[in-house]
Amino acid sequence: MSEYETNDDTQDDEDYTDPNAVRSLREANKRMKADLEAANTAAAEATGAKRELTLIRAGIDLDSPQGKLFAKAYDGDLSVEAVKEQAAEYGLMKPEVPAASPELLAQQAVGAVSQGASQASPDINAEIANAQSQEEVMAILARAGIPTSYETPAGPPVPWT
Repeated sequence: MSEYETNDDTQDDEDYTDPNAVRSLREANKRMKADLEAANTAAAEATGAKRELTLIRAGIDLDSPQGKLFAKAYDGDLSVEAVKEQAAEYGLMKPEVPAASPELLAQQAVGAVSQGASQASPDINAEIANAQSQEEVMAILARAGIPTSYETPAGPPVPWT
């Protein structure tokens, strides 16, 4: 039995005109109210933390003015997908860029080489035609200022090999 529960059999036997009994009941009532208030505060903090975590996982920048406004106004489902969907409607989410396929990266590489080759002078084209190895071609391109690597969406420059 908790400190707040009473045994109904003994409750009738108590004398509520006794000042000590009344004081004891009032103190128990105050403790119950304080415990209830603490529990409500903890529940509100937990709900707020869950909400904030969901917004962060959805990609909302809670430090930006737009993110703060969105977080304050959002009252929908607290799933990452629902938050992303609503944020996209308000223009807060950048469209997700799919990872580049190897074929796309290869096409981009060929395009960059073609663009660099078309900008090269006839002398450089002749040097490249006379080159005996890949290293020589790369050195010729580097001297001409033609890029010999490209940036990938996921990381550092990748050499043309």
